[in-house]
Amino acid sequence: MNARRHWIWCLPLLAGLPVAASTFPAAAATGPCTPVVYAFRHAEDMNVQVGSPCLPESSVQCYTTLTVHGKQHADMYLEMVTAIGARDNFCPVRVVYAVNPINPNGAGGTTNPYKTGAPLSRAVSPDRNPYVTVLDKRLDQNFKDASPTEFHAILVSLAKANISTAVFWTSEGLHNLGLALGSPIIPDKAKGNTPPRNAAYVFRYKGDETFAAPVKADEYVQCFNFTNNGNPGDDFGTKFYCGTASNGNLEVPESQFENLHGRICNTLVAGFKKTPDLPGYSGFCE
Repeated sequence: MNARRHWIWCLPLLAGLPVAASTFPAAAATGPCTPVVYAFRHAEDMNVQVGSPCLPESSVQCYTTLTVHGKQHADMYLEMVTAIGARDNFCPVRVVYAVNPINPNGAGGTTNPYKTGAPLSRAVSPDRNPYVTVLDKRLDQNFKDASPTEFHAILVSLAKANISTAVFWTSEGLHNLGLALGSPIIPDKAKGNTPPRNAAYVFRYKGDETFAAPVKADEYVQCFNFTNNGNPGDDFGTKFYCGTASNGNLEVPESQFENLHGRICNTLVAGFKKTPDLPGYSGFCE
């Protein structure tokens, strides 16, 4: 399935530079939209023995990559953020950030957030891979180089221009990313609470210098039109099932990828249907 469709935007933004909100063209919308920051954990991954460049044309080698399912998962983010944007009137995503695959000390780190965000970034800003620097400092998972204050300021500048941002991170650092956005709502892996793979943390811009955090950690969840435990007649239908597994991995058969679609469901609205008799799933949206 090729999820790179719907809309394409051009962005005159230099990587890592703080730019005034007036620099960014206003997002096209039928009415006022709400800018948001989406915080996502990276897709399914694995370690590899043979390294490859951490970034294009980089001499630093990294030893991580996405699995086949991870690549499929990454390809679905355009569909998911487009659908929730249309449903909840969130401004379109036009900028994508990710953890820098090169650590602050110059050694290779993880490429997984970068590779997860790359398809969405190239779709919303043609030929543009995710931004991985802020003020020429590496954006690492724990903000040891670029500071949370510096990153927060850029996200606010984008929001003031009616631009939503998608940020792809590691499970280890997602809690720190939430703190940079002003809230401890994202579970802390260091304390034994690992953010699930299908997590979706939506921070709404409040119109000042801050973002409103999700009401609860699992307010929004990535959900898919396939379940391994449900009624086979519902597979690949219009119901999008929300898994509760701690890792939240995508488990649809590879042979059926072309039938797979995803949504970001709001678990707190009346339209969310709970499924207490469906093991491994909290419910579904349509």
